[in-house]
Amino acid sequence: MVLLAKNFTLNNGQVVKNRLVLAPLTLWSSTEQGILKDEEISFVAQRAQGAGLVITAGMLIASEGKTFQGQPAVTQENFKQLQALAQAIQAQGALGILQLQHGGEKALAPKWQIQNLTAAQIEELIEAFAQAAQLAEQAGFAGVEIMGGNGFLLQQFVSRKTNTRTDQWGEPFAFINQVVTRVKARINSPHFILGYRFSPEEPGDNGMTMQEALALVENLAHLPLQYLHVSLWDFFKPARRGVAVPSLRIKLIHEQLQGRLPLIGVGNLINLEAINKASQSGYAEFFAFGKAAILNPDWVTKIYQQQELEQTLDLERKAYYGLPQGLWEQCLTQASYLPALKGEEPAVKLASLY
Repeated sequence: MVLLAKNFTLNNGQVVKNRLVLAPLTLWSSTEQGILKDEEISFVAQRAQGAGLVITAGMLIASEGKTFQGQPAVTQENFKQLQALAQAIQAQGALGILQLQHGGEKALAPKWQIQNLTAAQIEELIEAFAQAAQLAEQAGFAGVEIMGGNGFLLQQFVSRKTNTRTDQWGEPFAFINQVVTRVKARINSPHFILGYRFSPEEPGDNGMTMQEALALVENLAHLPLQYLHVSLWDFFKPARRGVAVPSLRIKLIHEQLQGRLPLIGVGNLINLEAINKASQSGYAEFFAFGKAAILNPDWVTKIYQQQELEQTLDLERKAYYGLPQGLWEQCLTQASYLPALKGEEPAVKLASLY
């Protein structure tokens, strides 16, 4: 628990006050035009209390990449609300990180596949990431996180399951390298944070293996980044395939990094036993919380004071949670990636962590 309260100085000199991260929470609540609603800003500001880093939900960098209804967009039309969100996070003493996202082939209305993109279209996509990062900096955010996981656009370029191109963009890291390089060139402050989120493996015979994921990590370690953020369903999940000796995914990633970049770990850290085990593992420098933050408005205080966290959603306490309406409605669907309802089992039992 002592580790969680320690500050951390990133390689660009920016100091993060502790190791607690509000994970990017999809809120399903922005307007059809991608404008953030006040209820979203209020919710994020409240959950930011005490956190070191606050990462926004994936925000749209190009209209054709919209991935879910109610997704906010990084646009001039949304600029005032982006400013309000950045200021609200900063007022809580946290560093606000805006996540840049494009669904690619997973978009709601895909019009293309990456193997059919022209050189000009690829250039437009790279430029869209750069412009969005520039707008995020102008809005007052402390940094941006490029969403390269969960099967979205950048992962589609990395994965041999989706990238069958035979030109220069068929090389798995070519696109992400250009995106990171262009984004870095577009931002002004040397203290502006640039992070990258990725998924460590994919299902299916042609899916990315752990060995390929470690090659991605090695590539990322050479880019001008301040941190990596691994997207995990379970912090303690072992690698499926691609390693000689069975081991936890996050352990392998952390060993590959060898301290060159700090790693944000995440994945069903929903009770004190799991949180303490993860923070003492030595497998990550930062720890992100999603479900725990949805269910516990005072999640940071509870963790610091070693109070047990609520793990299920009580439908009779809607006002207590203060969730945006879109998120509340999604919780009622009982999707596995959202908190379980009271009377139901949490999505992952603690026994599965061992």
